[in-house]
This record gives sequence, C-alpha cells and structure tokens, in this order.
Amino acid sequence: LADRLLLPVEEAPLRARLNAHLEALRDELATAGPGGDAACDCLLGLVLLSLWRIALARRATGGGEGRGLSDRFVLLALQQVRAHWPVAEYCAALGTDRDQLGRAVRRATGQSPRAYLHGELHRQACDLLLGTGLQVAQIGYRLGFSDPAYFNRFFTRMEGVPPSRFRRGATRSKAVGSGSFAAWP
Repeated sequence: LADRLLLPVEEAPLRARLNAHLEALRDELATAGPGGDAACDCLLGLVLLSLWRIALARRATGGGEGRGLSDRFVLLALQQVRAHWPVAEYCAALGTDRDQLGRAVRRATGQSPRAYLHGELHRQACDLLLGTGLQVAQIGYRLGFSDPAYFNRFFTRMEGVPPSRFRRGATRSKAVGSGSFAAWP
C-alpha cells in the first residue's frame, strides 16, 4: 500500500516503516490469535503515526501543496533555525536553488534567506532573555550555539548591545515604567 502513495525518494525510510507496519497488521488479522484485537489496535496506531510523519515531512518540503516557496522556507526555518543549517541545506530540503530561494524570500520578507534566519534567531534570543531567567550561556546553547562567546558576538552584532546589557536595560525600563496609563494591566 505504501508503494502506491507515490512518496518521494527522500521519504523511503518512512515508506519502509509504513510497509512493515501494514504487513504486520495484515499478518495479525490473518492469524486471529489470542490478543489479536489489542495487537491490531497497536499496529493500526503505528500505521496512523507513520502516515502522520509522512504528512509532516511533505508539509515541511512542500510536497504537492499549493504553498509558495517562501512560505515553505519560513515553515522549515521555524523548525530548523536552532540547527544552524546553511542556506544550501534549506535549498536542498526545498528542492530549489539558492537564487530562486533568495528571490522568493526577498520578495516575501524583504530580506535574504540568511538575514531572515539570523533575524529569527535574534527574535528567539530576545524572547528568552526577557521571558526567562536562564543565564546568557544557557540561552546560547538552547539556540544551538556551541560557544557562548559566539552567541554574545552574534547578539551584539544584531542588537548593538551584549545580551546581558540588553536584559538589564529591559528590566530597568520595565521597573521604571513608561509613565503612561497604557502600560497598566
């Protein structure tokens, strides 16, 4: 059955797993041994889980959906930004070349793919700095930076101030308040 789904080659491991679950389900139904109902329930759950994973993989790579290339890039970027994929890896996953991806992303966001990825990392860093009590190094590790000093340099380049100063400044301005009633809860 899985062979009839016309899955792309990169989904072959998912297809093999789905075929194995379907064969086990067929065998279980044919033997009708003790506990067969429970076994069929479990195997059916595995079949559905495999189909769900295939759907997720297809959605991330745009498998036949009417989504634009930039939409697929943004979705994949949200999933992989912390893995620090190079733009070439996004191109490979989306089945396009660097120029086509660059044009589509620039048209949709006004930024290059690399700038968009850096902006997303910066946004997540700001959210973690302002919304958690994690140490700056822990935030860097959480965002996929293997070296806290590199995270500090990245953040400083993006924000203009080091992460610790950004956090202190935001905390201080929150404590002082804006003096406006609009800031009240």
